[in-house]
Amino acid sequence: MEFTLNEQIRLANYSHLCEQLKLDHRANIDLEELEPQSGLGIFKVTVQVQPGGGRFWGYFQVKHDKNEKVSYKLISESMPRLNSY
Repeated sequence: MEFTLNEQIRLANYSHLCEQLKLDHRANIDLEELEPQSGLGIFKVTVQVQPGGGRFWGYFQVKHDKNEKVSYKLISESMPRLNSY
């Protein structure tokens, strides 16, 4: 998730203005499974990062391979910020 946010900053050419974001491990991560009965494994995920305490959300899909290895993929186009500076 950190990579996704930092990649968006880089693609928007704001890297020179922004610090590298890191997940704030002291803050809660909010997970809301969408349509749990569907078995699609789609979650709305809200996280907080540092520096700055920014809260961002996005939709992720959880996948399991044949060896039960878990992977996560961002399926929303972006992760909008919920709070202001």
